[in-house]
Amino acid sequence: MSATGGSYLFNRVREHERARLAGLSAQFDPVTIRHLAAVGVAAGWHCLEVGAGAGSIARWLAAAAGSTGRVVATNLDTQFLDDLPSPPVEVVRHDITGDPIEQDAFDLVHARAVLEHLPSRVEIVTRLLTALRPGGVLVLEDIVFGAALLSVLGKIVSPASKEAAFSRVIPAMAAGFRAAGGRTRVRSGTSRGARGGRPA
Repeated sequence: MSATGGSYLFNRVREHERARLAGLSAQFDPVTIRHLAAVGVAAGWHCLEVGAGAGSIARWLAAAAGSTGRVVATNLDTQFLDDLPSPPVEVVRHDITGDPIEQDAFDLVHARAVLEHLPSRVEIVTRLLTALRPGGVLVLEDIVFGAALLSVLGKIVSPASKEAAFSRVIPAMAAGFRAAGGRTRVRSGTSRGARGGRPA
């Protein structure tokens, strides 16, 4: 994830973080890949993956963009990104809240489970938009906490027998995010760059 250390909610011990990221990937990669395929990620695209975690989506982007594409995978902690194919993937240690960001460089900018950790969301989204080429696509995904999530737990929790336990964890996580300055009402979505259209 790309957030300053003081706002990050989870334990950074290597084995704990690897397990958490693996769970996040297992739970959400199919949905993320469906979103990215729907916006047309294809050979030759230049993609920025913000908060790349363990690299599962950066790896998918690399396969989709191919040898003529480019994937920049960023994170505050890049320890789980060593096995990504290079090229087309470039791994960069980066703090999205303050480090420089390439301008007008990407057909796609994607971040998942990043904004929920950050108090300065509007500024971050503005920065991400500047990284897009004309016609580029911004895809942001975060968890929606509260009643909206609790109402669909039966569809997303596996095995279903864990639904009751998960329903107790969600309010505690939401409280933790709020205490750390994060937001707990961010929805998934996509946005075109300011000038619209498809990347060439």
